[in-house]
Amino acid sequence: MTADTPSSRCEYYRRTCHLPATVDPNTGRISVRAGLVWAIELPAALAQMVKMDLDRRQHGGGPIISHPRDARWTFLVRSDIPARVAARDMPLWRNRVKILREGDDITLPSPSDRGHFYRAWITPAHSSFRPSGLAVLDSIRVCLNACARADATTRTYAYAYA
Repeated sequence: MTADTPSSRCEYYRRTCHLPATVDPNTGRISVRAGLVWAIELPAALAQMVKMDLDRRQHGGGPIISHPRDARWTFLVRSDIPARVAARDMPLWRNRVKILREGDDITLPSPSDRGHFYRAWITPAHSSFRPSGLAVLDSIRVCLNACARADATTRTYAYAYA
């Protein structure tokens, strides 16, 4: 059995997951330059709801990377998000959601990361499958709207009985 190294992991990402990954030889950091693969980064609490919604609707909820230090998750997605859709949803996101698109760096978990405090897979990449970016954004919209309705109901309820 061979040891997992940044180079062997990068090769796995390339061959099995069809990700154009590269490894920085100085740090062991593995990254993908967004192009055909994009990413959507959001707070972990919201991301958990989004993953459950995607799973419920059978849209595929992975691959997903956790960034525990920042309490954020990154969904790897297909590059099918028109700029008009992102612009339409920006007010709803309130700077919580970030789309990593053409030319942005997407950092993947690496054996050189110091434990799970840096990056770890929530749902590992194991094939070339990536969910539609539009499906993930739709799920984010559904979850944020549900949270807003619940918050409004709670405020109304608290006000009515105060």
